Amino acid sequence: MYERIAGNLIAYACREVVKLHAENGCVSLIPKDVIRNHYIKKYGMKDGGWQNFLEGLPLFRLLRTYEV
Repeated sequence: MYERIAGNLIAYACREVVKLHAENGCVSLIPKDVIRNHYIKKYGMKDGGWQNFLEGLPLFRLLRTYEV
């Protein structure tokens, strides 16, 4: 029932950043240690040290996956 909520929220942030910065946009978040790898596997995020982020092709793949 709640499976796509986080993905939709991340996709919303991606849509907003693409509006402002086109292909140069980047979305990042600071995850809890327990779910860091979940974000990497499920949403294609990259590990940026203390944060996870999306940019470039993985960002656009996520947008395509969660199209409204």
